[in-house]
Amino acid sequence: MTHKPIVFRDVSFILPERACFTGLSLSVHHGQRIAIIGNNGAGKSSLLKMLTSHIEPSVGSIHVPDGVRFGYVPQLIQEDMALSGGQTFNYFLSGVLHTMPNVLLLDEPTNHLDHKNRASLVRMLTAFSHTLFVATHDEDLLLRDFDVIIHLDDGKARVFHGSYQDFKRKLSQDKTALMHKINELSKETKQAHRALM
Repeated sequence: MTHKPIVFRDVSFILPERACFTGLSLSVHHGQRIAIIGNNGAGKSSLLKMLTSHIEPSVGSIHVPDGVRFGYVPQLIQEDMALSGGQTFNYFLSGVLHTMPNVLLLDEPTNHLDHKNRASLVRMLTAFSHTLFVATHDEDLLLRDFDVIIHLDDGKARVFHGSYQDFKRKLSQDKTALMHKINELSKETKQAHRALM
């Protein structure tokens, strides 16, 4: 079952001591695959919890239309020694998929997974035809077919439309352009200093 767009309007998540992220605006259409990336503490898990109404945005709003059925697998901390990390994750994921969600939310899904279980997860995500949000640090997983990257960094939320490879390329180009600009400014400053002397 398809769904109408999920709309983020200027969403921010602000803690008393700092802003995790600000200014997220985005419309998510059925079937899109969104990767949420950023350092620990940037607000990746909090963003997923906002979608499922576990927490509220500090600023802004998220419009979830009728017809959205969330399936949410939070970040799992491996404590049950009777089950492996893969078994625990598969148990939770199977339960969620049984509810037939049309929006699947996964928080760091490859944590504690061995090679076999990672391969099984990738196959499942490839076969999943509905909307997908994944918060992850895992570069191998990010190289799969995501078409939107939400980058939470330095208190800001930046949205990139394209693959993770394209995102990395753009980041590298921006860094090169910034270094070029800094070098040019440095040259201009030295020239101005010499002229003044």
